[in-house]
Amino acid sequence: MLRFVLVLWCLFTGSTVAAQTVQLTLPSSTHTGSVQNLYIESLLRESFASQGLTVEIGYSEQEMNTARIHQSLKTGQHITLAWLGARFQQDPDLIAIPIPLYNNAHGQRILLIQSQHQQAFSQIESLEQLAGYVGLQHHSWSDYDMMVRSGLKVEGEYSYSAMFKALAEGLADYFPRSAVTIVAEHRRHAADNVVIEQSLVLRYNNEFYFYTNQADRELADTLKQGLQQLQQSGRFDQLFQQFYGERLDSLQLDKRRVLQLQH
Repeated sequence: MLRFVLVLWCLFTGSTVAAQTVQLTLPSSTHTGSVQNLYIESLLRESFASQGLTVEIGYSEQEMNTARIHQSLKTGQHITLAWLGARFQQDPDLIAIPIPLYNNAHGQRILLIQSQHQQAFSQIESLEQLAGYVGLQHHSWSDYDMMVRSGLKVEGEYSYSAMFKALAEGLADYFPRSAVTIVAEHRRHAADNVVIEQSLVLRYNNEFYFYTNQADRELADTLKQGLQQLQQSGRFDQLFQQFYGERLDSLQLDKRRVLQLQH
């Protein structure tokens, strides 16, 4: 897959980094509406700074979904570093840096629904009850299989953008989104009759980690050391709260009924 395009002035020799600047190319997201991920950039800049290095960050020319990010990292093309779910730790072509990036916030799924259905969803207390409704999730996404294993009805044929339209038109009843992204996605894509559901959270383990190509061991080791220093100093948690604390607080996750998905 893509090799870590840490190809600039940054020369890794043996076990030492022989330059003061590291150049990284990250994947452009298909979902966020913004090329940059400022939280990820902050983690990277401060992690490398703790090792006495500066970092120059660029993004892939084309947007990448998860499958393409994975393939690019495996073949060493287009990008040098990415953040993906825990399931990719099993890939022998990748190095996973075993430090969770989002405090499992991506494993907290909040529903988008039509506004007139809030009262009905407020009565749901189990997965069996939720199974009476039709959810949206693309069949290639990891959440799709998990929802099906949990006994839920899932429409998996729509594209990401088409799911918002399908929900607005009543072709499905709900669309689970990450607690990290749902507020921005609702603002950017949802029709006027679609709202963020107020009473439920679907929960499962969905930690994200940084990954590099197997050939980029020096990069992975240096970044791991930097992230560990951020954790030990408390700066890691400060950055997470800075970027996501207010957003997560607004969703009142601790007051929602939890429906645990089958992993």
